[in-house]
Amino acid sequence: MITQGLSRNRIILATAGTMLALLLAALDQTIVGTAIPRIVADLNGLDRLAWVTTAYLVTSTTMTPIAGKLGDLFGRKPFLLAGMVGFVAASALCGLSQDMTQLIVFRGVQGVFGGVLFATVFTVIGEEDVRMDLGELIGGLRSPGADPGRVGQLESDGGALTPRRFHSGAELGLSRGLEQQARS
Repeated sequence: MITQGLSRNRIILATAGTMLALLLAALDQTIVGTAIPRIVADLNGLDRLAWVTTAYLVTSTTMTPIAGKLGDLFGRKPFLLAGMVGFVAASALCGLSQDMTQLIVFRGVQGVFGGVLFATVFTVIGEEDVRMDLGELIGGLRSPGADPGRVGQLESDGGALTPRRFHSGAELGLSRGLEQQARS
């Protein structure tokens, strides 16, 4: 177990940190999912709307098993950190895109790091010796996926907080990095 020798407080902090990393990706997805029609309209690329989502899904799905195996070989922490940093950086690049081609490419890059992030988070949570009921663990893992659905719609609905871009990923990334520093 990766939590062997850690105090209960450190285990709770490690679990919370990994769940916050999952929240980072889930929140970004709900914001982008709600805001994508407006983003595509701003970039005049309605004919390539499907490519934005497809680029992310294909690269994320492809990278997930690769990241899992690499995490087995080289350890989870570097992949969790690289996944978060890369995901936030790719989110910023998406926000800076000037045309649809850039947006599609940057969403593909974001998908690579999203795949690393999802694979690593679920593996780390599964390896932690949290001594809790399986139902509690699954419920805890699902909550970061449910709550961003509400927040993401508020952030992108009408452009109240994110008029066009994906800045929420970059904002959340800073707090995730601090969480990981506390974990080490």
